Amino acid sequence: YQRAAALDPNNVIAISGEGSALLGMGRLDGAVASFDRALVLAPQLAGAWFNRALAFASQNRVEAARRDFGKAIEILPGYAMAHINRAMLALLTGDLANGFAEFEWRFQVEPGARDLRTYDKPRWRRGDAISGKHIFLYAEQGLGDVIQFARFIPQIVARGAKVSLEVQPALIRLLESLPCPVAVLASGAAPPAFDLHCPLVSLGDVLELQLETVGTQSPYLAAPAEDVSRWRSRLAPLGGAPKVGLAWSGNPLHSNDLIRSIAVTRLAPLFDVAGVRFVSLQSDVRDADRAALHSAPVLDPGQGFRDFGDTGGLIENLDLVISVDTSVAHLAGALGKPVWVLVPFSPDWRWMLERRDSPWYPSATLFRQPAWGDWESAIGEVSERLRALAGGAPRS
Repeated sequence: YQRAAALDPNNVIAISGEGSALLGMGRLDGAVASFDRALVLAPQLAGAWFNRALAFASQNRVEAARRDFGKAIEILPGYAMAHINRAMLALLTGDLANGFAEFEWRFQVEPGARDLRTYDKPRWRRGDAISGKHIFLYAEQGLGDVIQFARFIPQIVARGAKVSLEVQPALIRLLESLPCPVAVLASGAAPPAFDLHCPLVSLGDVLELQLETVGTQSPYLAAPAEDVSRWRSRLAPLGGAPKVGLAWSGNPLHSNDLIRSIAVTRLAPLFDVAGVRFVSLQSDVRDADRAALHSAPVLDPGQGFRDFGDTGGLIENLDLVISVDTSVAHLAGALGKPVWVLVPFSPDWRWMLERRDSPWYPSATLFRQPAWGDWESAIGEVSERLRALAGGAPRS
């Protein structure tokens, strides 16, 4: 891109492409400068406004990003990705009403990108009466999203509705612990007869959620008793020292995996804290982490976990969970277990900005990168906090 732009300084596609490449590399100031140049040459190029907004959002420059997403939408009113990202900015800043309403644009992107269902029964919409109705809810995003939004099912049942819930198989046993009657189905199973249907995350709009009350249901899930008992026996040889679960990487196919997942070697400062027993909560260990994990003072359960009920059973036997932004953090929060979440500088919307706590999970404490890519500072802070908690000194 740089070579093309050098040959033709008015090549807007090359200049904008350079900006996108720099954005992907985390070179945010350079990305903004490239998009600035592109917009001077082509001020009606909606994609350049959109991409500069992404760069601003990655710098946590919320108002600048909001302005540029708005400009992209002004040029192309049907620009679904601009609407979606503007929605996430609203959610990031706690404006749930506008955020969840505009987040419905996620169903307007290319076919297959989202699980848009078509049934002969209507979608459940804000304001619909539901008493006496059978509502079919279904997952259309990741495992953590399902855990996060399952908390609202009891209040739906309390309003007189019957609920069926379709989720990924790994979540079935865990979600059967919801404190209300709910039929939990595996993805792809034929749903029972129902009156209304709704994607699970769309409950944010339908229920008109308020930031002040989203966490009042916690804890709202429990691990199966047999899994809790089995892990209690397995962890008994670790003795009475504090037991800390670790999760350092999530789904490698996640769009933000490069900024949210880390290598297990990054956690080395934690292993210098004496008097703590560490346990891996990774259901899948990446090839690049296997050798380092084998040499680290971490109990590795081996072949992973059967499902999230199994993982929850282990978490129930721990004193603390330390996790990057992945489903394990949501699981620990839903169980009411103390969880320290390592949050990137440019966070996912649910962790918001600057806060140390989470309105979604009262048991969570957030440890944030102070600058783009600076995991060392965040992990160093966790290490000091862990040392204070354990009353330990550095290992000799």
